[in-house]
This record gives sequence, C-alpha cells and structure tokens, in this order.
Amino acid sequence: TKIKGRCDICEQKDGFRGYNLQTCSVCSLAVHERCYGMTLTTTKNLNFVCKACAAIGSKVEVNKPSILGKSSSTKETIRVQERPTECVLCNVHDGIHAMHPLFDTHGPEGRQLLISSKGGDQRKLAWVHTLCANFICSKTGGSVYGCYGDDGRYEDDSDQEYADEENEVRFYAMATKEKGKETAWSRIITDSQKTILCSICGKRDNSGDSLRIPLQCSANDVNELVDFKRRHNDRSECFVGMHVGCARWKGDPPTVYGKQCRMCYFFDGDNDGKHNDPQLACYCRNHAEGIILNNPKYRERHNSPSRPVQKEAKKPNPPVAARKRHRTNKPERRNIDHQASFKRGLTFIRKREKVEKKRKFGAPDESPPKRPRINDDDDDVVAQESSTAFNVRGRSSKILSSTIPAGLKRSMVLEDDDQGQNKRFKSEEH
Repeated sequence: TKIKGRCDICEQKDGFRGYNLQTCSVCSLAVHERCYGMTLTTTKNLNFVCKACAAIGSKVEVNKPSILGKSSSTKETIRVQERPTECVLCNVHDGIHAMHPLFDTHGPEGRQLLISSKGGDQRKLAWVHTLCANFICSKTGGSVYGCYGDDGRYEDDSDQEYADEENEVRFYAMATKEKGKETAWSRIITDSQKTILCSICGKRDNSGDSLRIPLQCSANDVNELVDFKRRHNDRSECFVGMHVGCARWKGDPPTVYGKQCRMCYFFDGDNDGKHNDPQLACYCRNHAEGIILNNPKYRERHNSPSRPVQKEAKKPNPPVAARKRHRTNKPERRNIDHQASFKRGLTFIRKREKVEKKRKFGAPDESPPKRPRINDDDDDVVAQESSTAFNVRGRSSKILSSTIPAGLKRSMVLEDDDQGQNKRFKSEEH
C-alpha cells in the first residue's frame, strides 16, 4: 500500500517513477529512499528512523579543535539533547525536515563539524538539509558531496563506482582549500558567498564564519530544463540570489490559477535512460510565476492565453537632453491637438503684430508722429495718412487719423482678398 504524503526533498508522492516512500516512526517525516540516500527496497519499513531523530540522546565524537577541512588526533564527545533543525547551508532554523550531519573532512578521520553559536558561548553540531546538500552538490559539481560507509569514502576515491543501491549516504562534507590554495570546488563556494546575496532572508555570507551558500536564479541558465526555459517571458539571465532552503521553506511564492507556485525544484536522477542526471532549479518570484502561468496544462484548463515571449528587453528611452541633442530635422509623427495648435498660431500672430507696430511707431508709450498741416485751398495735396492697416485676421482695426483737409472727403472701404485674411484701408476722393 502507498503512503500518503509527499517526499520532503522532491515533493513527489509515493510511487513516483517507482520511488519507494518511507516515513520516520518518530517525527513522521516522509522521504524517498533514493532522495535520502538509502538502500533501495520495495517494502515499507515500519521501524524507519531518520538521521536527525536517531541522533537524539546520542554521544558524538568530534575532533578537537574542530576545523573545516582538517582532522585531529585529539577527540572530544558532545551529547545531542534535541532533534536538530538548523541547517548551516541556508537560513532555515526550524521545521521538521530531512537532515544529514556535516563532517569536517571526508575519510576515516573525519568527524562531525562543531560550530559556535552567534554569541560564541555555546557550541553545536553542524547539520545540513538533505535537499540543500543534494542541490548544491549537483549545481556546483561537488562543492558539497556525500560520503558513504564507515570509512567515509566518496565516489572519486578510487576507480570503483559505488552504486546507490548498495551504499547509504552517511554524511556530507564541503570542499576547502588545499595547502592554503583555492581549489576549483572551493572557489565556487567563495565566489558565491562574495557575489550573491539571498533575496529572501537578506543575510550576507561573505564573512569567514558563514557556511551558507547562496545560488543564482536558474532562469535561462545553461543547464536549465528545456521545458522550463520555454516558459519564461524573457531570454535574459536573472541575477536574483537565494539559499536553497530559503527558496523552499521561507519564500513567499505567488499563487497562479489557484495553485501556489514552487520556487525550488529538485528530482534525483534515476537509471531509466531518460532522467539519469538530477533535475533541479531555483527561481525568484517573477520566474516562478511564469513557470506555472505559461504551463500548457494549466493554461488550457483555465482558458488563459500565455504571455508573449520577449526576445529582447526594451531599451529605456534616452534622457530629454540626449533626445534634443540628437534630434534631426525630420518631423516626428505624432497626434496633433488641433485646438492647441490653433491657439499657438494665434499667439504667434499677435506677437508678430506687436513687433511690427513697435518697429514702425517706436516704443508703445510713444505717440504717433504728427501730420503735416495742409492748406484748405490746396485740394490737389493729398493728406498723408498716419494710420497703418494691420493684418488682424478678421478683427476690426482702429484707425488713427488726423484732421481731414477741406474739400476732401474720405471714406474707408474694407476690402477682402480671395482668402478673406488680408484687409486694407483705401482712400477715395469724393
């Protein structure tokens, strides 16, 4: 009979791809045998106890001093008082999860690492989430690696390959410097701690005491699953960082189609020829939402269109100063506000009239020049008109005139040209 619940590591049910699910008889933790590094069976073990619960009340021998990457001939004993819940690879300190001890080094001389608390007044044994250790091991190529058997060997110790069916993962170890120099695996840890910041907990890991290892969002990564890569709305690399445990248990994932999005995916590979390598991915909130939103299965069920895929991110508009500096004489195509355009034209015409008036009559406070006096008997002399006809586009012009000489009558006739815009004043002798 199948056990209800899901594996704490891969979040899959009992029987998924033939995986056998076991439940701890103490804390009721459910794990797949393959995910937890156990010997593979086809039956249910009613007396199964996880490693964290099995350590309660036991005495653990550690090296003295306990230093990562080194062993010592001097030993001391530490007693475990309660079930460990704190992982040194992430910032999750509570909850019942699958755990493995972290040793200071591999091999028969390796012992469980002893670390100090924040205040330095207490010492505690180092434990890691099995999910965090497996994920980082597969992601970094072995910066954190599992060790087997009582002798603490790992797969690269000899040419012999150890099958998972015959060997259980006893503990995990971390890559460190060798003879004071960085190795390829230890450099991955150092670079991640210096350059990546977890966006969920906000803890910095660039101090010498931190063992946490943050990872970058898997969106558009080289080794990302092809099925997941197709669901992103962009094709650019994401630089958001996170701890594996924080992404799984402390993140605030969005909800899409009534389903809570997963920010962490992990599936240990099998030997069926199709999924030999582990399948893993950690996503930020934005890309975790796109994985579910653009999933064809959920999209067809809810009749929701997929988001369009953007091949390239849009470049931001240049600043105003740059746009003015590079502006050409080619007019821009834009929507024209006809009412505003008419007002601007009318304002321009009025300003031009004022300029013309000032140019002919001088300053506005100056009075127009006086007309010359004309004798009454001289009918042939035409009086000079001091008024000027202005182009006022439909508005009547006030005529500035002086005394009209005797014998002359003047009538002002307003004539319009063909466009009805230019108007002028004419003088006729009566």
